[in-house]
Amino acid sequence: MISRMTDALVIDTHPLLWYLADDQKRLSSFADDAIRDAEEGETDILIPAIVIAEAIYVGEKYALSVDIQRLSELIREEPKFLVVSLSMPILEAMARIEPRMEMHDRIIAATARVFGATVITKDRAFEGVVPTLW
Repeated sequence: MISRMTDALVIDTHPLLWYLADDQKRLSSFADDAIRDAEEGETDILIPAIVIAEAIYVGEKYALSVDIQRLSELIREEPKFLVVSLSMPILEAMARIEPRMEMHDRIIAATARVFGATVITKDRAFEGVVPTLW
C-alpha cells in the first residue's frame, strides 16, 4: 500500500545528477538546501526508479561521471532517500497526465501525485502538472 507523504520531495534526474556531482552552478540554492535537509533527516527525498535508470543512461550517453556508487551509498546510508518502484498506482496516475509530457517525466510527475509530493526540478514541463521546487 502506498501512503501519501505530503512533506516529501520527488527528485528529477538532472537535479540528482548535479547534486551527486556537487555542481553548485547548476543546482539552485533551494534545491540544494532541500536535498541537504534530507541528509539531515528533516525531509524525505523520493527517487523514482526511472530517475536512477535515466541517470545511468544520461551519464553513459554524455560521458558524464555519474557516481552510481555514491548514489547507492546515499540510498543505503540515508533513510530519508527512498527509491520508489514503478507500481500500478503510479502507472494509473501516469495515464491521467496529458501525453504532452515525455514518458520519464510523466512517471516522475505521477510519483509526485501518488505521494502528494513536490518535484525538485528545473524542467518547465512539470509546471501546471505538479508542484515544483527550484
